[in-house]
Amino acid sequence: MVRHSFALALMAFSGLALAATPTAQPAPVAKSTVARAPLPLAPGPRRIALSPEGRTIAQKILGTPDPRAAQIQKDAAESRQEIARIVASPVIDIDKFELALRRDEALTTQMLAVKNDRMLTLLRALPPVDRKAFLDTLVNPSRPQNTSTTPAP
Repeated sequence: MVRHSFALALMAFSGLALAATPTAQPAPVAKSTVARAPLPLAPGPRRIALSPEGRTIAQKILGTPDPRAAQIQKDAAESRQEIARIVASPVIDIDKFELALRRDEALTTQMLAVKNDRMLTLLRALPPVDRKAFLDTLVNPSRPQNTSTTPAP
């Protein structure tokens, strides 16, 4: 919960700023009946069709926890708690806030590097056919369930 409080505070602040700014309403856009291509790198569950050999390799690599990840997650949680304490104080010290924010940013970057390292390790270990399947699914996942190509009535 503390983890999301900073993001919620930022969204609330930006929402207040946007609410105070009068904006013109955009013209309505006609709904298209043309099928759209999948969104690249879209979030959501993905089903990757790997060969039995590829599944075994993936389970071995992804099933082994990366020791760096646990420490980074612990440090990131502490960093976000520090941000929450700074924001909750009666007088906000912007310099302390900036330091905590930069620390959180660095930890987020480190965690992304760990995830990318694991993905690259997996890709190097997979047979070429499974590499292609993995990357195709990553870049072009199936359309989310709630997206429709037909116009609403």
